[in-house]
Amino acid sequence: MPESELMEIRKMMVAMSDREMTEFFEGIAERGAVRALKKVGLDDEFAAEDLRNIRHSWKAWLSLKKLAWKGFWLQVGRIIGVGLTISLLWMMFGAKGEKIYRMIGGG
Repeated sequence: MPESELMEIRKMMVAMSDREMTEFFEGIAERGAVRALKKVGLDDEFAAEDLRNIRHSWKAWLSLKKLAWKGFWLQVGRIIGVGLTISLLWMMFGAKGEKIYRMIGGG
């Protein structure tokens, strides 16, 4: 933007009332929002549906992520449980496991 236009805008802004200033900035904000929506392809009659689909997809992703973490920690808990059980059996019956072998019907 040329310097002369900037100077003209500055002069105009100094002379504006609060109401005019608010309307001026609201207009700029609205034009910026329209331009941003147009850049991402949300400027047609399907924009509202597109946003609903995006929101739905985001919620599904969050739900899936929560479920995956829950499953992960469930598996970690199972592994710890099996490990503790094996450790307990090892301490009770010794390294060779002869007593366990006899208990389950061997030899």
